[in-house]
Amino acid sequence: MSHRFRDNFFDDDDNDNDDDGDVVRRSRTVEPNFRHRPSAASIDVDVGGARSTSTTRTAGAANATTEQNIANASATLRTASHATTSANATAGRVEIDSRRKTHAQRSANDSGSRSQQRAEVVQNAQNVMQLLDSERRWCIRFAPAEGCYKYKHRTVPRHRDPVLSEGEVALTGLREILRRTCFPNYRYEEARGDTSTGVPQFASQRRPTGLRAAHHGAARGRDVHEQLATYVNRSEEIWRALYAHNCNAYVPRIIAFLKSKKLRPVVAEFEDFILDLHIGTAIDLICIDETDHGIVPIELKIGGDNYFEKSNGPLVAPVALHGFSNSPRNQALLQLLFEREMLTRNYPYVRVSRAYVLLVRTEDIVLYGLTPAFIEAQPALVAALAARRRIDRESRAPATASRGRGVKRAHPEQVAAVRSLWAR
Repeated sequence: MSHRFRDNFFDDDDNDNDDDGDVVRRSRTVEPNFRHRPSAASIDVDVGGARSTSTTRTAGAANATTEQNIANASATLRTASHATTSANATAGRVEIDSRRKTHAQRSANDSGSRSQQRAEVVQNAQNVMQLLDSERRWCIRFAPAEGCYKYKHRTVPRHRDPVLSEGEVALTGLREILRRTCFPNYRYEEARGDTSTGVPQFASQRRPTGLRAAHHGAARGRDVHEQLATYVNRSEEIWRALYAHNCNAYVPRIIAFLKSKKLRPVVAEFEDFILDLHIGTAIDLICIDETDHGIVPIELKIGGDNYFEKSNGPLVAPVALHGFSNSPRNQALLQLLFEREMLTRNYPYVRVSRAYVLLVRTEDIVLYGLTPAFIEAQPALVAALAARRRIDRESRAPATASRGRGVKRAHPEQVAAVRSLWAR
């Protein structure tokens, strides 16, 4: 390169169009002192050094920029991390405050609900006491001689009435008027299959009951009702003292079963009436529902292992229940439905939460509740019984208080509450 540079440097100046001349002219401008003209090697070194220095400076500047960017990014990350930490801390404090408020509100709600529940329990207990102490109970009694319930308006308890029977009016038994109104077509033998027209029931289909005759079942039922009334209305100790070795095993079975269903019996053989219908009856059991503290009327049935759900036709009345059979189960549900009407009408301050037919069989106990169809038919049942009463008055037919086979007289030693069983 040095020879080429030298030859071109000493050429004619008029050769301006030569491409190398441009190089010479640029060289003159760059280096005017030709005596100390640097060699090609020195030029290369200088130029290379300049490149190297420029590259070094550029790299240093890039490194400095990178370091600055890293520093800025680090500062940004520290700021973002600090902001995130502050936000998390704030969110944590908010969450803790929210939890504390929720816990405090929940505690306040629980405390308020517990106070409300206690107030409801106390109020329901007072309502039940008002029910048991009602003056209506002074106005009805069972007359053993006539075998029916009688009504008289009294302002003092019965034992203080100087003339007990004067001015009394006979009431129709619930069971009797239901039989004539709702299931006059029921025949026990036909429903069991004991006749040629009924569905036959083979001996292998019958459950053993331990009874030797048909009337033994009725006697057992009366005994269980009597002892259960003593147990509930008085106490277990008095029941055991009175009956000693004759205590019926069905009684503790019934009490234990009710306890398992959260039902606490408070009164047995609760006598009441609906005066405009002239119907009187006794509710077998009234219990307190320990789940919602309402009252639960119970219609008690003993036995029925082989016939309780058998029928020989449909119910005649009310019209809304024509699709149901006239089995003893539905007959008992109609009794229970009228008792529910009696409680809700005469004692509106008491809440009836449930209602059951309690069937105590030889080996087990079964509960039958009122279905929605029966509950909806309650007004229709009352209307049907009122129509029957009007027919009785118009025909002047005496309304008996028996169960369909004549008036039954109670034994004089039976308690008054149990004597009402005959008229139902």
